[in-house]
Amino acid sequence: MTPNVKLPALELLDTMHSFPGPFVFKIIGDAHDDFVGDTLTLAMSPLHHSRDVNYTSRTTSGGRHTAVTLTIQIESAHEVHLVYEKLLTMTGLKLLF
Repeated sequence: MTPNVKLPALELLDTMHSFPGPFVFKIIGDAHDDFVGDTLTLAMSPLHHSRDVNYTSRTTSGGRHTAVTLTIQIESAHEVHLVYEKLLTMTGLKLLF
């Protein structure tokens, strides 16, 4: 995991979101040919069964960065942490929220 990254407390996630339900992840990183595919693969890898996932992506006008918004059906706050932990391993990651 990236140093100095503090994941939201499980209790806070449970208070702020209804689980199971959709959860939105926003990922911004260096643009490359497979950034969207890499993001989807990493985000879905800790989830042990098929999930509904919707995503949008766009690349900045200069072409340096790509932003991906994922909406995934999540079962628990713990699963949110698992997805964040995987996404934090991405090469070229600039922002995750």
